Amino acid sequence: MKNIIKKSIQNSSLSNQVSLSLIQTTLLLCLMLVSFTSLQAQVLPIDFSLSEDAFYGDGGASFEITTNNPDIINGGDGQIGKITTSGAAWENVQLDLSTYLDLTTSNKTITFDFYSTTVVPVLLKLEGGLNGGAPIEVSVTSTNTGWQTMTYVFATADEQYTKLVIFPDAAGTSAGTYYIDDIAGGANGENTSPSSVPTAPTNDSIDVISLFSDEYTPVDGVNIDPNWGQATDSQIVTIGGEEVLRYINLNYQGLVWDEMDVSTMEYLHFDYWTQNPNMDLNFSLIKSGGVEVLFDVDAGGTLTTGQWVSLDIPMSYFINGNLDLSNVDQIKTTNGPGNIFLDNIYFWRDPVVAGTDATLSDLQVDSATLTGFSSGTTSYIYEVAFGASTPQITAATTTDANASTSIIQATTIPGDATVVVTAQDGTTTQTYTVYYYYPSPTTGASAPPSRYAGDVISIFGDTYTNVPIANYDPSWGQSGNGLVNPSYDPGDGNILLAYPKFSYQGTDLTGTQDASSMEYLHVDLWTPTNPNVSVIKVTPINNGTGVGEVLVPITYTPGTWSSVDIPIGDFTGMTWDSIWQFKFDGGNGIDTIYLDNIYFWKSSTCASTTIWDGTAWSNGVPDANAYAIINGAYSTGTDGDLATCVLQVDANLTLDSTTGVTAGDVLVTAGNTLTIDETSSLTVSGDFTNTGTVSLNSTADDYSSLIVTGTATGDITYNRFVNSYNDGLGGGWDLVGSPTVMTIKDFITANGANIEVLGSDYAFSQYDNAIGDWIRYETGSQTGSFTTGQGYSMATVEVSPPPPGAAGATVAFTGAMQTTSQSINVINNNGLNGVGRRWNLVSNPFPSYINGNTAAGATNFIDTNLAVIDGNYGAVYGWNGSSYTIYNLLDGAFSIAPGQGFWIAAASESEVALNFTAAMRTTTGSGDFVTGPQPLTYYVGLKLYNGEIEKATTDFYFRGGLSLGLDSGYDAGAFNQSTKLSTRLPQGSNQTAFARNAMGMDAMQNTRVPLEIRQNAGQAFTISIEDMELPEDIYVYLEDTANGTLTSLKDADFELTAQSDLSGVDRFFIVFKSNSVLSNGDAFGIDALNVYKANTDSFVTIAGITPDLGHLDVRLYSMLGVAVKQAQLNTTTATQTISTDGLASGLYMVQIKSGNQTIVKKIIVK
Repeated sequence: MKNIIKKSIQNSSLSNQVSLSLIQTTLLLCLMLVSFTSLQAQVLPIDFSLSEDAFYGDGGASFEITTNNPDIINGGDGQIGKITTSGAAWENVQLDLSTYLDLTTSNKTITFDFYSTTVVPVLLKLEGGLNGGAPIEVSVTSTNTGWQTMTYVFATADEQYTKLVIFPDAAGTSAGTYYIDDIAGGANGENTSPSSVPTAPTNDSIDVISLFSDEYTPVDGVNIDPNWGQATDSQIVTIGGEEVLRYINLNYQGLVWDEMDVSTMEYLHFDYWTQNPNMDLNFSLIKSGGVEVLFDVDAGGTLTTGQWVSLDIPMSYFINGNLDLSNVDQIKTTNGPGNIFLDNIYFWRDPVVAGTDATLSDLQVDSATLTGFSSGTTSYIYEVAFGASTPQITAATTTDANASTSIIQATTIPGDATVVVTAQDGTTTQTYTVYYYYPSPTTGASAPPSRYAGDVISIFGDTYTNVPIANYDPSWGQSGNGLVNPSYDPGDGNILLAYPKFSYQGTDLTGTQDASSMEYLHVDLWTPTNPNVSVIKVTPINNGTGVGEVLVPITYTPGTWSSVDIPIGDFTGMTWDSIWQFKFDGGNGIDTIYLDNIYFWKSSTCASTTIWDGTAWSNGVPDANAYAIINGAYSTGTDGDLATCVLQVDANLTLDSTTGVTAGDVLVTAGNTLTIDETSSLTVSGDFTNTGTVSLNSTADDYSSLIVTGTATGDITYNRFVNSYNDGLGGGWDLVGSPTVMTIKDFITANGANIEVLGSDYAFSQYDNAIGDWIRYETGSQTGSFTTGQGYSMATVEVSPPPPGAAGATVAFTGAMQTTSQSINVINNNGLNGVGRRWNLVSNPFPSYINGNTAAGATNFIDTNLAVIDGNYGAVYGWNGSSYTIYNLLDGAFSIAPGQGFWIAAASESEVALNFTAAMRTTTGSGDFVTGPQPLTYYVGLKLYNGEIEKATTDFYFRGGLSLGLDSGYDAGAFNQSTKLSTRLPQGSNQTAFARNAMGMDAMQNTRVPLEIRQNAGQAFTISIEDMELPEDIYVYLEDTANGTLTSLKDADFELTAQSDLSGVDRFFIVFKSNSVLSNGDAFGIDALNVYKANTDSFVTIAGITPDLGHLDVRLYSMLGVAVKQAQLNTTTATQTISTDGLASGLYMVQIKSGNQTIVKKIIVK
């Protein structure tokens, strides 16, 4: 064993009078049984033929096995034992028996041969009673005649003993030499000591705190026999070459060490061996002067004997006993009686994977943590004042306490100090370097002048926006690699690029930059380097055509900032179409150089520059040729509108006039704001760059606009008005889309508090026309992004009670703006799986209005998408908060607001792109669908009422150039095809219910239009003219063919109570007539008949037949004039058909005669 000491511990808190009583919890006992493999020789009889027969001396006596018999004639031959005493009283020799000496039988006599030349009392003592019996002794006096047999009778003995002790001169004090041989007698019992050591533990040493074990190095200073007044003798014995701890005559015994923290351990391990099954065995873990927690091993039962037992006590057991594991210092073993062997006493835990953390949590130079220290940053530069001594690394604290460090201090300045950290696993390393250098600049270089972003390509600096940089310290083999600091602050807040140990150094750009239009390369340089010794040069590096790099010297003065503008022509032969790297060269490998404001620039295209300081312009009010810099708060509503060549915002600019602002280019710099109020707009013919904050506002009635023709860089925020939820008024939903590129999660994070919550969902959903239903966004999960051009349904938090006017709130859409044409795929899923719809919810993707129809602009949404939109629904369908309104080419100029959602009906059953072109954008508009339809020429609107409640509307328009058939962009089907009031086209298919029926101007003279009324039996209803603009001589009649009535709606409402369920288009008609005296029973003639054939029909349909038409003769003619079909129609049925089966595909003429009236219609058979 190593580092084991025996020493007295005075004033111990332990007492052999203390008995602990603890409630024992459920424990993990890991029992490992180790079997006997061989017997040892310490059994009677003993003839000293084996080395194991040797006694050991005590009290001054010594023992050895010898062949030097002093009287070989009388004493036998072979090996004998030799005892030598020094003259002290009670000197003795002892032998531990491997099997106990059993004196519980009738054989209670022990004999041995003893040689002495003097008369001495020889005392034989038996110890180590397995059953707790006291030692017993018998004394026999020897003669001085040499060899004699000594006989000891232990008549009263009734115990099993494990040790022989011989006192050759008892209490005598004479030195002498004695010999012994052939010890015999009694009865041998079972083994009293193990023949082998326990199975070696396999725990990794990193997971162990050892007190006694040959397998682990124990903690320092473990005392195996403290002076507690115990009767137990503690010994270290060797078995099989390994040390084992033996307690003889156990009553109590301890292990003591300096206080230590074992709170990270999970178990306390013991291996024990005993021959006494009835031993009461307890282990106690103790904090000196504090709590002692006892663990009862036998727990009132018996112990396993004759083999090693492995015991693991969970540390939780001691914690449950209120023991503080952070500072324990003792273990006590109680109570016996008998002998016991102990081994492998240690604390352990489940294996911990060796750490791979080779980082530092702190790095100090001259007792102060390095400025900006981070465990992930391994290279530092440290400025040293001239004349100061070389700094020293005074602390390098590892993040993992099990990691180690090796420090190499710097010896010169400039110079490096390094700390090599080795992780716990012994292989993972990390090197931290501190570079010491002499003085540096105390300020940054002077700020460059304000320039338009398009006139600058910035590589490094605070003034302009730097292009993306991949690496300011690429590994090119340079001496300063790993030391570059692109965030060096000289003390005034400026950020510099520092190159320590500069020999040459590079910068890698992310991607490439085209500097072909630039005129100069600007560099600000500060260095202590003598220009007579080193010439510092610079070159951009081009990977396009031509020469890749040309180093050009920089003229500088050491110790101060030098500002240079190098004409790009000085880089002879270089091309500039693909700059991807920068390189500085010419350093001495020792000094540090500092760089700032590295950028290309060109002269401004603007004729003049004027700066607003908050009260006045420095060079007059800007015009379209001026570079205008806003350097103080500016409001267009107060300070005047703007029209500039370039507009640079270096303060807070608010556009709040109704005129709007125009600019060639716009630059909003970091920390500054551009706000466009709801009544204003900004049109940028060039590029728009934002590194500050740009906000666009809106209200229920007004929306701001931003149009950028060039490139837009940086995010904007559009604060868009959205109606508030109102459960009592149709929900108050709004149809919106995102005018920026934004994720749903970011939108919810920014606006969740403003959006109404309905159960577990937000009042925020998208429409899936394949299933004909809404899909709401759940409050607990938001994924994906807004789809450009897609519409969404949304409502803000309900206001109760609703305020007068529009109730709602703004939600913020933040992200990149769209500046180029956009599209979204739409599809007609009508009837798919019985639930699909033709309707697609789309939205204006721009942060500006777009032209809705021809009247608004030549490039407009409807004209652009006529081929995509179903011709039966050639319109934009908007939601006005309670119902759908229709906008198409019949309307006056209308615009679609930024982020406005609306419906269109797709024509194709395959996905087709719906286009929003950049040319549609406009700043002209007001509100989101607040301008109702404006009749272009003539117009009639009908309404159906149930009582006082309006249930449905349908509209008629008359305009030159339109027909009685389908006119795409003018006719518009009802959004709800089951609406209670709709019309059919006078000519063509009756399949689509129309909300807008557009006809030519002549249709007002004599046209009969099918009218569908949907009412339940018993329901009373009224149809009246809601609005009308018609010539005075044009009359509008509602014809009821079932009742044979005609009602002039100009003069009276039509009222009826349905006698049965009403639907279909055979009963009711709206008749437009220039006959003001038309009365019930008047004939309209065969011109009012509706003749059509749908593509999928195998017949011609003739609708509008009335009895007053008389005999009807119908014939179908081919284009060659050949009659191919003929029929006589029954005039009592309003709608009849003629089969086209058997006819070849082609154009046919339908001739209908009634008396002297004839009409001819064209049809196509496919």
